[in-house]
Amino acid sequence: MPHAKVLHIPPTGHPLDDLYTLLHTLPAGVVVHDTGGAIVEANTEAERVLHLTRDQLLGLTPLDPRWAAIDAIGQDLPGDRHPAMYTLRTGEPLTGAQIGVQLPDGTRRWLRVNTRLLLHGDGRARGVVACFLDETESREQQRMLDLTIDGAGLGSWDWHLPSGRIRYNGRWARMFGFALAELPDKINAWMRLVHPEDATMARAALRAHLNDASVPYRTEFRMRAKSGEWLWVMAAGAVIERDREGRALRMAGVHVDITPHKHMAQALSDAALTDTLTRLPNRASMQQAIQRCVDRRQLEPDWHFAVLFMDFDRFKVVNDSLGHEAGDELLRQIASRLRATLRPGDNVAQGADLSDLAGRLGGDEFVVLLSGIRHPDDAMTVANRLLKALSAPYDLQGRRVQSSASIGVLTSDVSSADVESVLRDADTAMYEAKHQGRGRAVAFQPAMHERIRKVVDMEADLRRALRDDDLFVAYQPIVDLASGQVKGVEALARWQHPQRGLVPPIEFIPVAEEAGLIEAVGEFVLRRACRDLARWQRDLGPHAPASVSVNLSRAQLHNQALVELVRQTLADHHLPPSALRLEVTESLAMQTDAMLGLLQQLRDLGVSLSLDDFGTGYSSLASLDLLPVNAVKIDRSFVIKMVDNRYQAALVRSTVQVAEALQLQVIAEGVETPAQAEALLAAGCTLAQGYLFSRPLTDAALVDWLLNQPTDLFSATGQVMPVR
Repeated sequence: MPHAKVLHIPPTGHPLDDLYTLLHTLPAGVVVHDTGGAIVEANTEAERVLHLTRDQLLGLTPLDPRWAAIDAIGQDLPGDRHPAMYTLRTGEPLTGAQIGVQLPDGTRRWLRVNTRLLLHGDGRARGVVACFLDETESREQQRMLDLTIDGAGLGSWDWHLPSGRIRYNGRWARMFGFALAELPDKINAWMRLVHPEDATMARAALRAHLNDASVPYRTEFRMRAKSGEWLWVMAAGAVIERDREGRALRMAGVHVDITPHKHMAQALSDAALTDTLTRLPNRASMQQAIQRCVDRRQLEPDWHFAVLFMDFDRFKVVNDSLGHEAGDELLRQIASRLRATLRPGDNVAQGADLSDLAGRLGGDEFVVLLSGIRHPDDAMTVANRLLKALSAPYDLQGRRVQSSASIGVLTSDVSSADVESVLRDADTAMYEAKHQGRGRAVAFQPAMHERIRKVVDMEADLRRALRDDDLFVAYQPIVDLASGQVKGVEALARWQHPQRGLVPPIEFIPVAEEAGLIEAVGEFVLRRACRDLARWQRDLGPHAPASVSVNLSRAQLHNQALVELVRQTLADHHLPPSALRLEVTESLAMQTDAMLGLLQQLRDLGVSLSLDDFGTGYSSLASLDLLPVNAVKIDRSFVIKMVDNRYQAALVRSTVQVAEALQLQVIAEGVETPAQAEALLAAGCTLAQGYLFSRPLTDAALVDWLLNQPTDLFSATGQVMPVR
């Protein structure tokens, strides 16, 4: 290769000697090109970096294809675009230009190059000097770092603050679905990708770190991908260059796509706050929502909310009779009706997302939260609408089931101190709704706490009564309308309270059911009735009733031990099974196969089974032959109307006819007048009980009544003996 004219500066002791020495001791490679681009001087570092001696370098030009130069992004770099040639051609210096050159051994070195023109005294160019640093190792380290970052799923960015320019790695581009060339290269354009709801927070976190390096930059926000999807990213970074005054010049960092983690966290949060059966908010979620309302109410006294506490009046019957699957389906249908009734855009709760206001606390208890109501009275409007929607029949496994609700209404003008008191007071109002007859909504009043306290006290007293034998059994005679003879008695639980006196069954039986004491009460009545019957038959002879009827509760019918209890009780008192008649309401009898099986086992013992309150529940005349009963009791609601209502009289006659065809006894309840007794006889019903004959009597009073029974029962109207 022909050599260009070489500029050689021999050591002469001249001041240039110092420059020459400096040139060869610089840690940067330096080459000087003449105006044609040929190298005319090179220092020692240039020889080391380029793996060529000074003599080999002299005369080479950037146009020599052996350099096989490439630019920073790996594209071929023609010689005329080499930094030295660019400066010769344009006169513009370059700073920090990156090129890759091939060495004689075939390896590639990466150089960061600065160039500047050399001028004659008259300003004409006489060449160009190029200084370069070998960045091969640091570039390789950067490449390995980039691979590591990319492999870790990290999108990196590098922000030059003075210019506002920002650069990204390939992973960042792929993360958001962009090509590198499509990415915004200015920070303002980049910020426009941040979700509007997160932008203020994102800027604040960035500003805090720029102003104070001790404040770490680490935050999370959403950014819009090319597809339009919002991705959650975790952003972390640090200022890596500041000026003398401490102002940030350059900042670098990473973005990590945490969208899957956010979705998973949201799913876990939803699961923790959602009832799995109904997909409504659960207790924890509703407590949080109520707490937000309580907090706002304290800040804004004129802002109102209300809580509606609901309990379903027949849920336990459905769950026990049709099984848990039917119970679960009922709860799902209830939730569906709540969603439909609390529709978005409801004109009572303005601006609220009403689809999220209904929640399930557990069991059959639901809560509706109405936030932002205009007036406390509006809560009752919603409650009445819910009552109507929830009272419509439900289709459960092919059965139509009626299930009304009792709703307690609490408004924030009455109680809003804290979540616990809000739910407690709404629950108290719900129990008051049940107490008033179920299927209604009642607004909370502070005085209701006193009634609840009484119920709690009654439960405690009832437990003591069972322990101390304060309960007793009253008996109502069952008579033959044709002969006037007593055929049996019905045993009824009574409670003589030491302070309150006689407690009506309508008060303590519901408490016993709620408190789980009803089985104990039922067992007490069964044992006491059998004991008394055995004594009467021993002491009274022909005046004694032939049998005693005992009511069975739902809880007893779910306990397989009932059959053995009945068998053992009869044996203990030497009574034949025919002396005992067990009564079940038709709503209990028409239940699960397991319950029907238990009833059949009782029949197999030889005891009689009577269907109580017939006509008020599930069954019909057509279904009587499906039940293992041998008697039907006509409910008093039919008896009291049959004298003046031909339709009711026809129903009673039909019942008697079907029962006779099935060889079932028929007993009428609640007979109060001779006209009713005569109408029953005319319809073919011969057995009855009611105040016309006697009120329920104590053991001693019944014995007296039996021994002094009038011969003409109908003429004894008004001569009834009270419980004593």
